[in-house]
Amino acid sequence: MIGIESIEALVEQYAKHNWILRRIVLTANEYDRRSKKLALRFEVEIMPGAIDGAWFSRINKGAEAWELRRLSGAPFAMVKVIEIDAEESAREAVLRGTETEMANSKAPPLEH
Repeated sequence: MIGIESIEALVEQYAKHNWILRRIVLTANEYDRRSKKLALRFEVEIMPGAIDGAWFSRINKGAEAWELRRLSGAPFAMVKVIEIDAEESAREAVLRGTETEMANSKAPPLEH
């Protein structure tokens, strides 16, 4: 998984385009090792998940776009658009489903 400095740079890059870091998901090993430090640094929810990734969101034309950016391996992201008035449980189902989709995807290979 990338280091904290790289995550900070990623957050800054996304902020330039009005994306807000909303949460970080970590695999079990990374969660046990890094969740407290990341929570203190980024002041967002840190959750266990199937991948190491960062969720960003931004409002756009009556909907909210959520982008999951992988934090390990080659850069890779998936975007989902969720209606502003969606129920919390529906939003969570979409986000968790996207995490599973990314974990199961054949992501681009690492470049050497």
